[in-house]
Amino acid sequence: MTEKLLKPEILGFIIFWIFLALIGIFVHFAAEQAVVLPFHAIAEVLTVSLALGIFLVLWYSKSWNERLEYYLIAVSFLGVTILGLFHAALSYPEVAACLSPGASRKASLFLWGESCLAAGGLFVGSLASVSERGGKGLRYTLLFLVLGATATLAGIILRYPFVPGDGPAPAGTNLETAALVLAGGAAAFYMLKYIRLRHPAYLVMTQVSGAILVGGAVFSLGWHAGETFLIINHLYKLAAFCLLFHAVFVVAVKEPFERLSQVQENLRWVNENLENLVALRTADLRVVNEQLRKAATTDFLTGALNRRQFLQKIQEIWLQAKISRQPFAVLMLDIDGFKKINDTLGHQVGDQCLQQVVALARMNLRQNDVIGRYGGDEFAVVLPQADIHEAAKVARRLLDAVESYANPRFTISVGIAAFPWDGGDVERILSVVDHALYEAKHLGRNQYFFFEQEDPEARFTAPGGEALEQLR
Repeated sequence: MTEKLLKPEILGFIIFWIFLALIGIFVHFAAEQAVVLPFHAIAEVLTVSLALGIFLVLWYSKSWNERLEYYLIAVSFLGVTILGLFHAALSYPEVAACLSPGASRKASLFLWGESCLAAGGLFVGSLASVSERGGKGLRYTLLFLVLGATATLAGIILRYPFVPGDGPAPAGTNLETAALVLAGGAAAFYMLKYIRLRHPAYLVMTQVSGAILVGGAVFSLGWHAGETFLIINHLYKLAAFCLLFHAVFVVAVKEPFERLSQVQENLRWVNENLENLVALRTADLRVVNEQLRKAATTDFLTGALNRRQFLQKIQEIWLQAKISRQPFAVLMLDIDGFKKINDTLGHQVGDQCLQQVVALARMNLRQNDVIGRYGGDEFAVVLPQADIHEAAKVARRLLDAVESYANPRFTISVGIAAFPWDGGDVERILSVVDHALYEAKHLGRNQYFFFEQEDPEARFTAPGGEALEQLR
């Protein structure tokens, strides 16, 4: 309970009313007649200026766009501004004599008219739903209605046959009663809104309506009790208008400006660091592109090239070999008894065997040699600028490495073929090396095999055969 009472808006509410009470007591006991007229003029100028400011801020601010509650308050304070100007003008006998007979005594009626319009706008606004909206058509309709009502009220007051006397005329009594009722109703409804929604803005509106109510009640006493009550009324109304203008200015002007300043500061920081941001983004894109490239070209389990990428690579090496008239060799290898490993030890161990084959192969290959997963447990290796005998040495190293370091223990078989001796195109080379692998398996596994050049079945005839013979 204590924590709720110490909320900033509650504390501000209490301080506001203590301040008004102290001001009222001070003016009542200390004010002199000599300061009434100068203060009255100053207070009226400030009040009219604040009313006009409230209208302009609420009318043009995008923060309140289409909120019916704020349209109602805005147009009512435009009427307050107009009636305040009449009240200020009629306070001077020279001006009053030009407007209407006995007009100087009608200044108080314009003052009550101001209070009526201000309290009426707050009262109707307090009845509007929080989510209720009004379009542009309704906005201007309200504006013209309030302007028409203000002009009508001003005309009635100026033509009203006011009879000088000690008490208020019936018109003054009616305006007085209407202003007090509307201000009291607005204060009550805004307090109910605050209790229900707990939004600090509604507590501010309660203070504004309450200050107008108390100021009007004090002014009612001033008809008979002296000019000091008129000063108190002006002070309370001025305090209410200051509070309302501050609230709408903070929400509609200050806070959007601060948000805009923050956005500008963020943009300035982005511009200053744009080069670094672009560099970071480019680096991120490179990493992502590299990851995508690897996913599209490599086997996810072993890291070797996938079949499609390997075939593309061997095609490139073949074209280079034809142009440069350099040989290249191809190894085809697979794990001996791989199905038995999967069946007895499990597929996870089988996957580890595949990964070990690639790892051991890379340790025994040259930097420009290419290994790819051809299918299942079969792997193909391309050795650029290598002949059959160099390929046989590499195959021997692979056999020894796997036999020595594989865990669990397993062996591999290797088939060898070379360009141009075993074929003039990629399809023929792959066909020969596949048959060579089959022969290595057939001869007992854990060995390599290649067809001897003198073997008639391994020879081939192709365009440019003489050039191929020269390469031999």
